[in-house]
Amino acid sequence: RGAMREAGATRDELGEVPQLESDLRKSMDQEKYWEGRFRKDASYWQTRVAKMEAKANLTHRPYEQITGLKAHEVPELYGQVREKTIWAYWYHPDDCKSSLDCTLPPVVQLCSETIRKNKGTFDFRIVHMDEVEKYVNKMELPMRWKELIPAHQKDSLMNALLARYGGVAMDISTILLRPIDDYWDEMVSHQATFMGYMYRINGLPWRHAETTSVWFLMSRREGIFSTAVRNQVIGMGDRRETGAYHHWYLALGDQTITPILHMFNYSLPSCTHDTTIVRPPQAPQWDQKVSMCPEHEVRWSEETSLQ
Repeated sequence: RGAMREAGATRDELGEVPQLESDLRKSMDQEKYWEGRFRKDASYWQTRVAKMEAKANLTHRPYEQITGLKAHEVPELYGQVREKTIWAYWYHPDDCKSSLDCTLPPVVQLCSETIRKNKGTFDFRIVHMDEVEKYVNKMELPMRWKELIPAHQKDSLMNALLARYGGVAMDISTILLRPIDDYWDEMVSHQATFMGYMYRINGLPWRHAETTSVWFLMSRREGIFSTAVRNQVIGMGDRRETGAYHHWYLALGDQTITPILHMFNYSLPSCTHDTTIVRPPQAPQWDQKVSMCPEHEVRWSEETSLQ
């Protein structure tokens, strides 16, 4: 107060000093309270996490403990597979348990024969359940990969195979009528790392405004696109609740592939700007609307733009 008098403070200003000092004390008391509260909360959560880890028998290296493998271990066949390989996968708990005990359904057998006959300069590999870990390590797949249904196993496996080896991921139920070397050469000549199909058909027949095909994916080995897709989907199959995605299965394919495709190919018009996508009929399925485009650009949807 003496300093304020020396500075020429007015009587009114001096009268405010007690209130200011009181406010300062309250502020400091509140700061001490919250500091203590934060320490208490931090201690609570550290204790709770420690109890959960102990209960689950986890350590700070859960991957090695759960799998028995170090994360950096290289698969047995890494470096022994040509980049120009057509990949397929088949598993059935009764008829195709492993590579040594597998009988393909007649239609699937016929399709595989067309691929083998018309593969051109590509190799053709059908991967079976017992061979998966020879090609990829467990860290490249969802932890509960074997619990997924075969179609979902295939999608996540293809992501890992393309990222590590390159080649073509093709559904084994595909009928191949001619070699696909021209497609590969076109991709290489454009210095691209990925080629695939995208559909924009007003939500039909897949009920989505935009769909990226997962039955035919062509990729260079360790290409930026396929690697990004693999890194996006690792672990998605472990999530029983995938609120970030409208359909957890598509989290393994379309709704990761499509947004990344837009990231690396800016010439592709966004789904919400594509004039071929029109307003669906009355009472549509909720995911048929333009606002359900994979980019999730809801503010640019038809409903918003008309307001």
